[in-house]
Amino acid sequence: MERTTIFISRWITRLSPAVIIWIFVAFVFAAAFPLEMMAQAKMIVAANASYSAVNTAVAAAQPGDTVVVPPGQATWASQLIITKSLSLIGAGAGSTVITSGIGNLNAYLIAYRPTDFASNPAFRVSGFTFDLANSSHGVFLDGTRNTTSVLQTRCRIDHNTFTGAPNHALGPQAIHIGGIMGVVDNNLFDNFGYPIRNCWGPSAQSNIWWNNWNANLLGTSENMYFEDNTFTGVEIIMDCQYGNRYAFRYNTVTTWTASFPLLDIHGNHSAGDQYSSFGGEVYGNQLNDTSGMRLMDHRGGKLLLFMNNSTTPSWHIQVRDEAPDSSNPTTNPEPQYPNDSYFFLNRRNLTGSAPTIVNEGPWSDNPPLYGVPQENREFWNGNPSFNGTVGVGWGTLANRPTTCTVGVGYWATNQSTTNLSGMVGKNPTTPILGTLYVCTATNVWTAFYTPYTYPHPMRKTALTVTSPNGGEAWAIGSSQKITWTSTADIGNVKIEYSTDNGANYTTITSSTADTWSYNWTVPNVISSSCRVRVSAAGTGPADTSDSEFTIVQSPPVKIRLSRSRLTFAATTGGKQTPDQFVLINNIGQGTMHWTAEEAEPGGMLRISPTQGTGNGKILVGVNPEGFSPGLYTGYIRV
Repeated sequence: MERTTIFISRWITRLSPAVIIWIFVAFVFAAAFPLEMMAQAKMIVAANASYSAVNTAVAAAQPGDTVVVPPGQATWASQLIITKSLSLIGAGAGSTVITSGIGNLNAYLIAYRPTDFASNPAFRVSGFTFDLANSSHGVFLDGTRNTTSVLQTRCRIDHNTFTGAPNHALGPQAIHIGGIMGVVDNNLFDNFGYPIRNCWGPSAQSNIWWNNWNANLLGTSENMYFEDNTFTGVEIIMDCQYGNRYAFRYNTVTTWTASFPLLDIHGNHSAGDQYSSFGGEVYGNQLNDTSGMRLMDHRGGKLLLFMNNSTTPSWHIQVRDEAPDSSNPTTNPEPQYPNDSYFFLNRRNLTGSAPTIVNEGPWSDNPPLYGVPQENREFWNGNPSFNGTVGVGWGTLANRPTTCTVGVGYWATNQSTTNLSGMVGKNPTTPILGTLYVCTATNVWTAFYTPYTYPHPMRKTALTVTSPNGGEAWAIGSSQKITWTSTADIGNVKIEYSTDNGANYTTITSSTADTWSYNWTVPNVISSSCRVRVSAAGTGPADTSDSEFTIVQSPPVKIRLSRSRLTFAATTGGKQTPDQFVLINNIGQGTMHWTAEEAEPGGMLRISPTQGTGNGKILVGVNPEGFSPGLYTGYIRV
């Protein structure tokens, strides 16, 4: 680096006991580093994990942006309210840790309350540990203001740890859901008594949903999927009310107590209270329990419950109806009481017996109900000796009976129906495949249900490079951020660069965490045909820069000093001129790193500070002791 030279002259006379110091400043160019990368339009990095920093980043984000929260621990005393499409991404569970200090069980750490329902906006929360500390709920997906017919199906909550609510059936919940759908996957609900409420919504709102939404959407994207999660210390996994619905599949659950049903599909209540759930799907789950459990309390809508495994010594499914549909009128032709529900191939210890069915319901007056939901009328149970007349059978499609009674079901599959090994629990090696056929008229079989795509398609969206993405000019030796986004379960990523428009690539790192950002020192090669490629470190999605960026020589810094001459005077043994300052400014390009030092060390000058980055200010003073009167000169190099 070239240096600016400051010439100093100093004159001391015996006729006048003054010490006069002249400082002359000459200007030259100096080498420097380039300007820092401009902030990316679609990614905002919070300064830290504090509520204030994250709230500021969220406020600055535009719909569709990503807010990245760095590693750290913070206690939030206020709700973070998000009203726009956004991805909120932490550095990973255990790295970005948010503890609730709100102290209100009617409040949430994060409340997503979109204002634009017509566009079905996307929302995601990933990579955090949320310690609720029995102080508030966790994440609220609030679609209760949705008065449109547009279902909200693009929400994802994934790869988080929720803790801080042990053994409390009526304590904090990790997630509240009200009329918003998508997928909740790969989360750990650690020693969490009552982790999920899939129910939030006033009765008037659920009436709007019943009047405007299709109630029979089994096996489609129009559901909230809970998959590949781990639950420990559970008393209740989830309930479902007020026109909501869910699919609970491929989760591993360890219970704490069997005081309540693990899962619930709620029905309607008395007039003005609440409308029924639409229903649910429960399959492929591993349920670890030692005391006996009520797996399901089915009180309304349609329910498919099949191919779940439990270690419990005893378990049962309860079916009941609590109020007439006339108490909660709707224009939807589908009934609110339990209907068109099928339970089959649920096992104990992978190959053992199925759960017991308990049906009851004293308040029902819904035709054709007469007080109690009836087997082979509102619900059908597995029948190992199925011949097409009662219950649900299973086997290959070729073995399906040719005759059938209206309402019975048949699960057509080429998979094992005697052993659930590999089909249940988190990340199954053999996901469940098949189609449920229902007899819709005498001897007429109709395909009724096929499980939705697994893993959920929102988990398999391709990785996207966001910077450099074309048009950037990055200088040799500069530190730049390579950034990308991903909604896939990638793990680690590989990063490469090309200087010949993608014909050949050089590895930057063969494996680094999928944190959406990587600091790269730009190599010493000039090219206008550069691209970056980010891919899964093993097999999986990949993406490259959309177009070329350029690697250039470092641009020059131009130094400007605020003063060209400083004069100091001192009387021998007496007063002297106070320290004076010089401003250092960069009027060129690049980032300026500077130093200031006495060119001819002799202890005559005081300089502070002696180095800095960017524009700065130095203070210069003199030390006249020990000098005879006269003129002295010196230099400062900048």
